[in-house]
Amino acid sequence: MTPWISFLHKISDAADEIALHYFNHKSLGVEIKDNMTPVSAGDLAIETEIRKIIADDHPELSVIGEEYGETVGDSDFKLIIDPIDGTKNF
Repeated sequence: MTPWISFLHKISDAADEIALHYFNHKSLGVEIKDNMTPVSAGDLAIETEIRKIIADDHPELSVIGEEYGETVGDSDFKLIIDPIDGTKNF
């Protein structure tokens, strides 16, 4: 289980760096999705970076992301990504 912990830390550290960049930023770049919920440039950047890390380090993993949907891999494990939970409050 230890290798997964360091991998998840790598993902969370990357997400933290991006989120801090956008936090209280004057041009957050918010749009409204078809389901009437907001999505920000930060959401998109975080999910994009997490998917890149997964593709580089563990391409066998399946991923379900709030912004970019599902990618099916060859593993029994699946990561679920909600880049910024509570975008309205962000």
